Amino acid sequence: IDKICQSIIANFDKYVTKFFTEEDAEKGYIEVANRKGIIEQFALTSISIIKGSLLMLAFGLGTLPNLLLSGLLLNKLNENYKKIMRYVGGIIILIYGCLNLIRLFNII
Repeated sequence: IDKICQSIIANFDKYVTKFFTEEDAEKGYIEVANRKGIIEQFALTSISIIKGSLLMLAFGLGTLPNLLLSGLLLNKLNENYKKIMRYVGGIIILIYGCLNLIRLFNII
């Protein structure tokens, strides 16, 4: 497993610099103006297999109770309510996605 992780990190480090200019890659950071117009420095992207894995584990454990509860509740409902809940759930997901896009592009 250690060799696989080292290979992933090596490949990431090799190709990630292609997303930045040569100057930024040499400096190891990018300079960007924030919302207030103040220039800030941000480190170039890096990867950590352990941190990424722990983040995904925490996310999975955090969502597990809600998923189990939703599954148990839907299992108790009759077919008509299940159809309604699937429809409502789809609409909620679409609304949430649209709100994220609006926030991303600062539309409102």
